Amino acid sequence: IWDFLAEQARRGTTVIITTHYIDETKQAHKIGLLRDGQLLAEDSPEDLLRKFDCDTLEEAFLKLAMRQHEMPRRRSTLTASPDVIPDSSMCAPVDNRYHSRDDFPTITSSTDVSANKEGEIKRQQEIKEFSRYKAVFIKSIQQFARHPGGLIFSILFPIIQVVAFFAAVGHDPRDLQIGVVNDEAAFSPFGLKICSNTSLVTTVLQEDETCDLYMLSCWFLEEMEKKMLFPTVYNSTEEARKAVATGKLYGALHFSRNFSSALGKRVADGEVDDDIVEDSSVSVWLDMTNHQISNFMKTQLHKAYESFTRRAMTACGRPENLVQIPVHFEKPVYGKSEPQVVSFMAPGILITIIYFLSAIVTSTLMITDRLEGVWERSAVAGVKPKEMLNVHITLQSVVILLQTIEMMALAFIGYGIPSVGSKLVCGLLLFLQGICGMCYGFLLSVYCNSHTMSFFVATGSFYPMILLCGILWPLEGMSYTLRMISLTLPFTIPSISLRNIMEKGATIMDKSVIYGFLTTIAWIVITLALIYLRLRFKKT
Repeated sequence: IWDFLAEQARRGTTVIITTHYIDETKQAHKIGLLRDGQLLAEDSPEDLLRKFDCDTLEEAFLKLAMRQHEMPRRRSTLTASPDVIPDSSMCAPVDNRYHSRDDFPTITSSTDVSANKEGEIKRQQEIKEFSRYKAVFIKSIQQFARHPGGLIFSILFPIIQVVAFFAAVGHDPRDLQIGVVNDEAAFSPFGLKICSNTSLVTTVLQEDETCDLYMLSCWFLEEMEKKMLFPTVYNSTEEARKAVATGKLYGALHFSRNFSSALGKRVADGEVDDDIVEDSSVSVWLDMTNHQISNFMKTQLHKAYESFTRRAMTACGRPENLVQIPVHFEKPVYGKSEPQVVSFMAPGILITIIYFLSAIVTSTLMITDRLEGVWERSAVAGVKPKEMLNVHITLQSVVILLQTIEMMALAFIGYGIPSVGSKLVCGLLLFLQGICGMCYGFLLSVYCNSHTMSFFVATGSFYPMILLCGILWPLEGMSYTLRMISLTLPFTIPSISLRNIMEKGATIMDKSVIYGFLTTIAWIVITLALIYLRLRFKKT
């Protein structure tokens, strides 16, 4: 077997052998003897036996171990000695005589020697610590180079998620079909095609200042199309409602035969019979199972009716606001008159993406190191778990910085999301949230023993945090107790802070923003403390 292994080594294959008996390595070209993470000797077996005058490598290793064991004892004896130690320059002259006091050699106190040695030991420890950090850093860089898929995933996945959100969420529904039963047009001489001839839709102002209206239902249908509601004509309300029930339509509406004339009488007289009120109304049936679409259609139908009535009042020479509700919404204090859902959700979504992406990536790093044996090999080489964690944190922080930059570039430049406040403060809060997610991932990686357990905890905590943080539904819709629990989550208050920065122009000195930063930093400190405590007391 040794001949085979030697041949493999000559062909460029590295051979690593683990054995419980040191003398089995006598046939190797070179061996290294390690104890307590320190390399005691590295040479050929023959030279080691010759140097230590031994017959077996076991005896040589024993002598090396005894020498290593005696070194700290000698150092402690030297430090504790009260005697004075002559300087190296203290050498008697040839004639062994001193002609004056100045001829006596300089005497150095043992305290000075101890201080010098302690300083030298401290410098050596710092050099060793730097060497360990350098080795772990190079190892981690090589892991990135050997597995570029993880790095590519970390860079591309935020882009995919941000693009998916802004491309699919927050836009108004389109191509909504609504059934229309227009008895007013059906009973006209031209039938249902009358609405295609705009000249037949008329309003006539009489001498007594009354207004005769004709075929105004066609105007209402035009306003509906402007609001992205496209009518499909049906002959009866039964057919239209059946189409809604079968899912072909999202809703149906009905115009009575005397719609225009009844509406004119209702506006002119004010006090009319119930029949006039019913004929001047538009009956609507909606499929309310789809909450977003049904509410959108309600809003658009109300807007279409407002536009229609203003158009009719203008044609009759009446003030437009005569038929509007007596409530006037002034210019908003913050935001726009017609806010978009994407503007409300974007801050929370950006924080959620960078938090959980960092958590998922780091939740397996330490577990992988343990399963692949990197943890044990590094420990044997003298690397402390804290040093390995610090290197991982440094490298992942660089990745999080890149993710923050690309997410902000896509949101603010690519999709033009408005931001009144400072982009720098937004980026800083997003970066700290990424660090917070990274610490959460390392917490799982340290406390969980397998990838499966780590993924279960990470994905299991994802949905509760998303549902409770106020991104999908306002916090005011929760009970008081649940709201208090929600405010303790790592990105509930930071999401509010980021929204205030983007929508209200809040500065870093505003209380709402300060609370967001304090919450993030508190979670970082708590998770790091738990991680270092676990690494300190964990045996393996």
